[in-house]
Amino acid sequence: MLSMRDWTAISIPREVYELAKKYYEEHRQELALTYGVRSLSAFINLCIREYCKILGAIEASPPKTVSSSGEKKSQA
Repeated sequence: MLSMRDWTAISIPREVYELAKKYYEEHRQELALTYGVRSLSAFINLCIREYCKILGAIEASPPKTVSSSGEKKSQA
């Protein structure tokens, strides 16, 4: 588990925040089941990570699935 020392605050434009919030609210259940995302901040974190993977800025990790109990499991 990450500690508070492993996180840093960032600022995003209000427009991006509002659009992400709207998307999250409309897809909340799907995001929870597919990615284990249970909050708006977790959704924004997921978006940043996935985009950084596309750019090659961070290494892609094995995909994870979420069990019916909500536990994340690696597919590798």
